Amino acid sequence: MKSKKNKETESKKVSIEFDERHLHTLVDALETYGRFRSGQIAAALGTVFYDKECLNYEDKQVIESIVKTLAFRKDSSNVKSPNCYYGVGCDEMKEGTVAWEIKKIIEQYLHFTSNDGYRSIMDVSGDGAMQYSEIPLPNVLDSNGYWKPEKQFIVPKKYQEQVDKEVKTSDFEKAWKTIDKAFANKPLPKGKTSRIEKYDESYYVIVEYPVKQKDT
Repeated sequence: MKSKKNKETESKKVSIEFDERHLHTLVDALETYGRFRSGQIAAALGTVFYDKECLNYEDKQVIESIVKTLAFRKDSSNVKSPNCYYGVGCDEMKEGTVAWEIKKIIEQYLHFTSNDGYRSIMDVSGDGAMQYSEIPLPNVLDSNGYWKPEKQFIVPKKYQEQVDKEVKTSDFEKAWKTIDKAFANKPLPKGKTSRIEKYDESYYVIVEYPVKQKDT
C-alpha cells in the first residue's frame, strides 16, 4: 500500500489592482459577509439596502430571526437567541473573521488618505486590524511599496547639515534636539513613533500614526 504524504500548499502573494473608488464597495461587501457569518443579519441587510426604504426595523428583525433559526439550527450555542452573535475570532465565524481583517486594513488606508495622512482619533476606522485568523494580514501597495500609516515631514533646509552630522556620529540625542528646534514654530504631530530617515539627500522625520493637531 502506497503511503500518501499530505503536502501543505504554500501560500503566495497575489497583487490585484483596484481603482480607489472600488474600495468603499469592497468594505461594504466584506462588512456584510462578516455580519452574516456572525448572525447579525439585520445589520448586514442595513448595509446592503441602505438606499432603499423597503425594510424597516421590524422587517429586518423578523428576517434575522428566520435566517438565524434556519442557518444556525445545528449550532450548540445560543446564537439563535435575540441579540446573541458570534464575535470576530470565534471558530464559528470561519472566513467571516478573515473578511473583517481585510475590511479593517482597507478602512485604515481610506481613513489616512482621506485625512491627508493623519489619524483622526475620533474615528475607529484608522485603528487597523488585529490578526485573529492564521492568514497573514493583507498589505496595501502604493508607489513606494507597502503603504504604512505614517507621514513624512522634511527637515528645514537650515538644519539639514547639522542633522546629517549628528546622525552620522550616532549622536541621536543631539539630532532630536535639533529636530525640536527646527520644528519649533510648527511642531510635529504626536504619533505612535517617530524616526529620522534620509531620502534623496534630504532628512525627514517620519511619524507613525500622526494625530491631527485639532484632535489632540
